[in-house]
Order: sequence, then C-alpha cells, then structure tokens
Amino acid sequence: MYSPFAFRGPPNESVYKNCSRDQPEFCPSLDLAHAYDYVNVTMDGNEWYTAPRCLYLRDGIRTGYWTSPYFDANAGEINVVTCSQPIIAHSSGKFLGVATIDITVDALCYGDQCGTAVDYNYLSVEIQSVGFVFVAVAMVCALGCGVWTQVYSKDRVVIASQPFFLRLICCGCLIMASLIIPLSIDDGIVDADGCSIACMAFPWLLSIGFTATFSVLFSKIWRLNKVFHNARNMRRVAVKVHDALWPFAILMTANCAIMVAWTRVDPLIWYRTEPDDAYQPEDTVAPRANPTLLSASSSCS
Repeated sequence: MYSPFAFRGPPNESVYKNCSRDQPEFCPSLDLAHAYDYVNVTMDGNEWYTAPRCLYLRDGIRTGYWTSPYFDANAGEINVVTCSQPIIAHSSGKFLGVATIDITVDALCYGDQCGTAVDYNYLSVEIQSVGFVFVAVAMVCALGCGVWTQVYSKDRVVIASQPFFLRLICCGCLIMASLIIPLSIDDGIVDADGCSIACMAFPWLLSIGFTATFSVLFSKIWRLNKVFHNARNMRRVAVKVHDALWPFAILMTANCAIMVAWTRVDPLIWYRTEPDDAYQPEDTVAPRANPTLLSASSSCS
C-alpha cells in the first residue's frame, strides 16, 4: 500500500527522489497489518475499518463513512479524521476492504493530549529571580542610606538636611521597593486566597510608600518656605520638626482611611480566566503558532 504518511515532507525531499511508477521500491510505503490489528473491533483507532465493514455486512450500506477525530498512533502519529469507502466485489457482493483518506486536525487534542493543552502563563523562576534581585538592591540602598544618616546624624551637613525627614524618605523607598514581591505571586505558588491578598497588598504598599516619601518632601519644602517667609518680614522663627509634620500626618491619615475603606467594601479579588469548550482565539484571521495550545490568564479586579 502506498502511504504518503510514512514520511511527511514536501515533494522535493530526497526520500522521494527516485520514487516513480517504474521504481515503486523507492516510494515511502507502510503495511498497515504490521502497524496494528485493524480488524480487531475492540481496539481504539480501528473505527476507520471496522465501522464501514460492519455497516455493510449488517445493513448493506455502501456509502462512505467519516470517523470521529482520533490520534493515529501507529500509522501516522497525528490527529486525523478518516473517510472510508467500502470496496465491494461487483459480482459476488463480497466485502473486500476499504479505501481511505485521512485529513489532519491539528487544532484538536485527543485523549491524554488534552490534559496539557492549557498554558497558565506562570511566572518563570528566571523572571522571579530578576525581580527579587531588583528588590534586594533597592532595599539595600534604602537601608544603607538610613544607616549612613544615623551614623552621621551629628554632622553639620546632615543636621542641615534634617535627619528625621531623611529617615522617613528611606522608609518610604524601602516600602515601595517591596512592591515587586506581591507582583511575583501567582497560583503556581499559593492558593486563590493568597493571590487575592497579594493583589490587595500592591495598592497598600504603593500608596503608603509613595505618601511617606513625597509627603516628607512636601513637609521639608513647607518648612523652608516658612523660614524664608519670616526672614523676608525680618522676623526670627524656630520651626521644629513637629511643626512641619502635620502635612505628612494629614496625607498619611487620609491615605490609610481610603485604603481601609477600599479593603473592607470592595477589595481586589484574584481570579483566573480559562478557555472553555467554546473558546475562540481573538485573532480569527491569522492562525496561532500552536493551534492545540490554549492560553489562560489571571488578573485582579
């Protein structure tokens, strides 16, 4: 039996070089009897032969028969559907065999293949490692600046730069550096509740770190403005640290109140979107690189 599926490749492949009607020994071929016992009705994948044979012998049906999609593990190693046409002896009406044609269905999965057909887009170890390295660098810099400020807190330059506010800026930068940690968490590491906690931790860390850093900068500028304003009026004034802390306190209190209300009323919930049986790719024109691989996504809302 001539079988193009014995070797899949374009017609110009070297295996076809000498293949011709006069030299059939050079043509790729396959004896199905050696591949599997196709007359055995109990074996999976034999529907292409047993079904049309049974329909003819039992009901006298001579028309072609289309199989369900199946994985041709022995003769093709590919997902196919087969059209089988019974071959009947003209004089005796004896069933002689079938003529078949296979049509590949690469966009389908069959049996155990379907268990690995979804890509969950988990963060790779490499990406997580790079993120943690950035976190470590940012935290070390923030801690280093805080330690340096403490060591040289009696230095004239550091005193002029207001050490208390410098420490608060280091704390804000340290908190914002930790933002990458909840972003590195997915359901490949923790369960759905843990992912939801990570979702809500991100705006908390962002808002507190940002407010701590930039409200301190605002307080420093406000303190200097007050000094220069009194100097212009030829008045001497002593502005203590606690005098300039009220903008920081007001902004941080308002920020925490908003975050607490958000967390209690409508917190972010993690969920995963998985393709179902009716899934259709967004791009219906261009084929996907791997039509048997569906992509799942996760998000917070």
